[in-house]
Amino acid sequence: MAKLTIDTGTAGNPATGDTLRTAMTKVNSNFDELYKPSGSTTISGGVLDVDFSKGLITVAHSSNITSVTFSNVTTNTKNEIVVVLTQDSTGGRTITSSGYSTAGGLGLDISTTANHVNIITFLTTDGTTVYGFSNGKNFG
Repeated sequence: MAKLTIDTGTAGNPATGDTLRTAMTKVNSNFDELYKPSGSTTISGGVLDVDFSKGLITVAHSSNITSVTFSNVTTNTKNEIVVVLTQDSTGGRTITSSGYSTAGGLGLDISTTANHVNIITFLTTDGTTVYGFSNGKNFG
């Protein structure tokens, strides 16, 4: 969603701008965008579904991720989500770059060390092409 601007009119109180109800609806929508809820998800059959309606999701990285799918993507606007992947006590879990693009096509650089945390961001500016970024790895 793009930022919603309140129409304040052309002069003080001539009733040429948004009504109070319309203005407050825009304010609430702008805050909803800033304060997206967080959540968690699981890997099912090697597929990680990333729900863009969340601002942050945590994932127990308990199996290899062979594909990433995206849900609740809004077209023609910026969508961004941070994913916190925590390797399980076995470690060695990987993620392939199926379903999104990475710099140079090199994939995401994550730690496979047991119990370590990797932080990833997924971003789309058009609702179609999704880019993946490794923000940090090997947090223990």
